[in-house]
Amino acid sequence: MTVDLWARSYDADSEWLKYALRSIQRFTTGFRRTIVVVPHGHNPPTGTNEVVFKVAEIGEQYLQQQSDKMHADHFTDAEFVTFFDSDILFTRPVSPSDLIEDFRKPRWLYTPYSSLKDDSVQVWKKVTEKFIGHAVDMETMRRHPFTVPTWALREMRAWCHKVHGVSMERYIMTQPNRECSEFNLLGSYLWFYHHDKIAWHNTEDGLEPPFAYQHWSYGGVTPEIRNNMEAALA
Repeated sequence: MTVDLWARSYDADSEWLKYALRSIQRFTTGFRRTIVVVPHGHNPPTGTNEVVFKVAEIGEQYLQQQSDKMHADHFTDAEFVTFFDSDILFTRPVSPSDLIEDFRKPRWLYTPYSSLKDDSVQVWKKVTEKFIGHAVDMETMRRHPFTVPTWALREMRAWCHKVHGVSMERYIMTQPNRECSEFNLLGSYLWFYHHDKIAWHNTEDGLEPPFAYQHWSYGGVTPEIRNNMEAALA
């Protein structure tokens, strides 16, 4: 079983990425390599433990980074990819066996929308239903990291072209008002079309401690946040 860690970043998140990569070196084992994808002209703060790929900027970057994630298999021949964001900090030991059951079924968290009252979460329900084409009752973008078999990315892109008549890239890049949520799209696709190949876990049944903490990158790395991250990596 080969699993690569995978992130899409850019220069504005360089300071966050430094800490994310340090946390990977501190807490992760068993992953084959770490892949970082950035636009041409950007230079991520990577070292000898990471592989960097650069992509052309084709449009609005918030949407493009989502599209690039849904094409992660273009950058790796691993059986699985584990996605992390630049502002993710791993905070305890984690290996592929913690994220994939029986060497074949990635663990995936979901929460019924009936339990989520926050409008900022509910907005993704309509976005996901637009993509899937019918009602969606569960929110599947619960917390990082997300692990997926690379075949599923290829299957979803083919399904998108068949159902919507456009490539996955074009579908994402043409969504109005940047209304797209890649892991809700992917999670719901897996729920409806490959349900038995994923180890589903309802968050209402209880959760183990997270492997990583996600910050809000737009706020910048404040002195307090930096001190907290340094303490977590000590």
